[in-house]
Amino acid sequence: MVHSLVLQTVFISYCYILIQILLCGNNASEIRSESSSRRGNLSNLLVKDRLLETRHGVESAIYCSILCLDSNPCVSFFYSPLSSECRLHSITLGKVSGAVTDIGSQYFVSQRGIGYIGDTCRNHSDCVTGNSECRSGHCWCGAGYSFNPRLKSCDANCSLGYSDQYMLYSRHFLHQNNRVEHVNVTLDQCRELCTSEAAFTCKTFEYGYLSEKCSLQEVTYLDVPGSWYEDKYYFEFDYYQRDCL
Repeated sequence: MVHSLVLQTVFISYCYILIQILLCGNNASEIRSESSSRRGNLSNLLVKDRLLETRHGVESAIYCSILCLDSNPCVSFFYSPLSSECRLHSITLGKVSGAVTDIGSQYFVSQRGIGYIGDTCRNHSDCVTGNSECRSGHCWCGAGYSFNPRLKSCDANCSLGYSDQYMLYSRHFLHQNNRVEHVNVTLDQCRELCTSEAAFTCKTFEYGYLSEKCSLQEVTYLDVPGSWYEDKYYFEFDYYQRDCL
C-alpha cells in the first residue's frame, strides 16, 4: 500500500463546532467533520519544512487537529504533549531531511492530506492534487506548476503573487532562458536572490552544485517546453519552481 509509512494508525475523529468554549469565538456555529491519522514514521521529531505556524499552550492533539482544520492551508500537524506545542504544515510530510529530535512529538495527517503534495507515492495515480505527479517517491507539482497552499492546487500562474518557498525538480534545466546569473553562491543564497529579485518576477531558478552557479528566470517549463532538458552530462543542475502565496 502506498501509505505503508503509517506504522501506527490512531484516528482523531470529531464534529467541528466553532463555539466559545473551544476556541473563544463568537456565538456563530460552523459544523464540519474531519479525521486525522497518526503516522509513526515522524514520531519524536521536529520538522520545519512548509511550517505554517506554531501554537503554544494547546491542550491536546484534538485541539491541535481543530486548529489545523480551521487553517485552510493546513493538511498535517505535529503535536508535542510535553511542550503543548501544535505545529501546522501546508504539505504532507513523507520522508524528510533536516529533522531534529523532539521527544514525545506526534505527527498527524488529515483526510485532505492523503495523497496530497509531499505524501509518499508509487505512481501518478496516488497523487490526488491536479497537475501533480509522483516524482522520486513523493507527490509534487509537475514541471512548470507552482504549489498554491491557499487553493490546495498546482497552478500555471500565481494570481496573488509568489512566496519564498520553492519545489524541486532534480536534474533538469531550461536552456538559454536565464535573466540573471550569479556565481560562487550557495543554494540558500540562490534561493534568496530569486525571492528578492526586483527587476523582474523570478519564477524559477536553477542551481549547479559543482559550479556554484545560480541562474534566475522569469519563465517556467510551461512557457518554453522546448527548452526543457534533463541534465545527463553535468549531473549537477536542479530546477526550482516558486510557490504561490
